[in-house]
Amino acid sequence: MRSYVSAALILLSAHVTVAPRASAQPASYRALVQSYRELGGAETNALRAMSREAVAAAVDEAISGGSSWAWEDLRAAAMLHCEACVTATDKGSTCEFQIMQAERLLERTMRLSPRQEDFAWRWYHVMPRVLDSVGQKSLALGIETQAAQKWHLDMARAEYLQGLELESKGSHEPTALTAVGPNAYDKAGARATHFVRASELFTTALQRRPDLTVAALHLGRIRMLEDKNEQAAALFRSALTDVDPSVRYLAALFLGSLEEREGRFDAAEKLYRDAMQSMPYGQSAPLALSELLSRTGREAEARSALTARVLRMNAQVVEPFWAYGPDGDTATQFDLLRVEVWK
Repeated sequence: MRSYVSAALILLSAHVTVAPRASAQPASYRALVQSYRELGGAETNALRAMSREAVAAAVDEAISGGSSWAWEDLRAAAMLHCEACVTATDKGSTCEFQIMQAERLLERTMRLSPRQEDFAWRWYHVMPRVLDSVGQKSLALGIETQAAQKWHLDMARAEYLQGLELESKGSHEPTALTAVGPNAYDKAGARATHFVRASELFTTALQRRPDLTVAALHLGRIRMLEDKNEQAAALFRSALTDVDPSVRYLAALFLGSLEEREGRFDAAEKLYRDAMQSMPYGQSAPLALSELLSRTGREAEARSALTARVLRMNAQVVEPFWAYGPDGDTATQFDLLRVEVWK
């Protein structure tokens, strides 16, 4: 897990963002959003340069009932406003307005595509910590309060979050290893107790909301650690359908590792390639693919897989493993939202 301090958020965002073009910025709000989807955070200065009246009017038009804006563009516009806040020099006079526009855009996004409720929930889960890390504590508290109000009846998500905490406690519980491999995990002590309770919560969450397949990802990981590989594989296959590309990425990697362990190398290779397609900015998938290719005597292809990853997008890395669990890296969680809206 990477180390994280609040000041690193801006530095990481600047690293992942493609450099601004030398040409003049697009004049219209819609053109800014389209350019942002294609280039990353190159349009934040142009957005902040617009008057608040012009921005509010443009957002009004974008979210109106007769608007031609697709949900993908509305979601990207929301993240553009978030970046305009996070990268602003004077955040105190910028963030509240920009975050308000992002919320309005996300509401319209969910109305057009109900499955994007998942993206909105993740946004409301991550943004309070992002805002707190850049000194916007009052605004962070306000967003956190709104999230509690919006999802206070969603027992499945509440159980999922409780399960995450217990899974994390189990993962960090010290244990004396008496063997190697999957059977090395403590099956009777505190670690097992945390995992059992987490499993119960993830199972209940899935019963309430079968579409909450991120819970299947985490339940599958616990089953894998318990050496219940058939159950784990079924859960990972379920998570491959998740709306969040990071969940699909991790599910493909976990399932690929199980397939590779059983000697089903073709299946494992396909899953690793699927993971790379779900999250092109990750580093674990190309590494896993390269190791598999090398293991099966395809050394030239193994080197090519690593070289392609290093050269792609100037070797920028946003790895979903860094954001796994309740103590995941906040900067990475924010960056995962960003790259999800890019083309």
